[in-house]
Amino acid sequence: LDQKPDDPIALARLASIHERLGDVQKAVKLYEKAVKENPKAVAAMVRLSQLYLERMKNPQEALRHARNARNLAPDDPDVALAVGRVAFQSGDQRWAQGLLQEASRKQGKDPELLFDLALATYSIGRVRDAELQMQSALASSSNFSRRDAARQFLSLVALTSNPGQLMAAA
Repeated sequence: LDQKPDDPIALARLASIHERLGDVQKAVKLYEKAVKENPKAVAAMVRLSQLYLERMKNPQEALRHARNARNLAPDDPDVALAVGRVAFQSGDQRWAQGLLQEASRKQGKDPELLFDLALATYSIGRVRDAELQMQSALASSSNFSRRDAARQFLSLVALTSNPGQLMAAA
């Protein structure tokens, strides 16, 4: 950075370092500068959207960066996945469900992705589709960190689809 203070790659790397050190404010400023220097820096935009949502608690700013990243990389399944997660957590369930569905079609049967897709699908009222997606996540043989939450989700869906069983459980 001494020789090229506006190098977007160096800025993004430095932002990542500050992020790991816990200085999120500084990381955000550096990612913002990297995007200013390179308006096509999709990875920096995605990370900014995640930081604004998760650490800065600013869903509007998170969605702004997410939309920009998506516009620059409309066919990238990794961007669709990351942006879909940000959209869901920001309250845009329909957009999230579409993005996560697209990522799922392109990336296959990743259980973590299927879990997120099931939640987004459920949130727009497609309960049966969500149930099938969650079952697919559980059927995966890979390491799935949210396996217990997926089982709990399926149990709750089963209870709500059978009101008699729900009353007996209460």
